[in-house]
Amino acid sequence: IMQKFQAVPPGFAREFWQKSMRAAEFSKEMGKYCGIAELDELFVCGFLHNIGDIVIKQFFSDHWSRIHGESPEPGKNVLRGEREHLGATHADVGGFLFHIWKLPRPVIQSAMFHHQDFALLLHTPNIVDEAFIVHMASTICGLDPGIDAFRYTKALDIIGDQYRHRLKYPEKLDINQIMQRVETTVTQLGQNSLN
Repeated sequence: IMQKFQAVPPGFAREFWQKSMRAAEFSKEMGKYCGIAELDELFVCGFLHNIGDIVIKQFFSDHWSRIHGESPEPGKNVLRGEREHLGATHADVGGFLFHIWKLPRPVIQSAMFHHQDFALLLHTPNIVDEAFIVHMASTICGLDPGIDAFRYTKALDIIGDQYRHRLKYPEKLDINQIMQRVETTVTQLGQNSLN
């Protein structure tokens, strides 16, 4: 799949795949506590969930530049810009692409629903647990990187409480500790790829 996106600028690609790796590692870690049997498939769900963004960057680069030029700051609504310029979001594009490629349902749903409102997702029938885990990973990985450690930990607690009932993981599970392990793994992988 990565070979299909060779025309993407190296800096963008590096940042994109680092974020993808972070979401993948978090998804796999959470899957252990949620009783997911296929952890490797869950890793793939997390790794590929945002693929629509790189599709837009490579194949609709003028639109991508306008969308992100209008929404350069975190918190600005990139999804609204995607709908206005393309008629679909990167989540729609990724889900549609994976459907065409006939990938497994968890991979399709993880891409398609990772930006859906959580309450809406809860009331959508037939959504697999993997899609909720990737939704959680996307939410956490999308936190503002500029917030201080206290606010970050508080945000993780709130997110953890929100997903706990649906995913049925232990109440004492420390999401912050999981993210620390994820960051360590991603950092090590980054260092190994430079060597």
